[in-house]
Amino acid sequence: MGGPRLYTIPAHRAFADALATGLIRRFGGDRMALARGIVLVPNNRGALAVNEAFVRASGGALLLPRIVAVGG
Repeated sequence: MGGPRLYTIPAHRAFADALATGLIRRFGGDRMALARGIVLVPNNRGALAVNEAFVRASGGALLLPRIVAVGG
């Protein structure tokens, strides 16, 4: 019940922007819930893209989840 959930993003959508928008929509009511999350990305370039997508989607101040690059 409380385990990880799986969501998909259509191939034609910009991944980082869709991810940031979806997470803000899902957890936006509770800013700390978003901040407690962890987003795993394949490399540092992906981490930067997701970070920038959160900035674009936030429209203001936002506590970001941890964005962790799995590879180097």
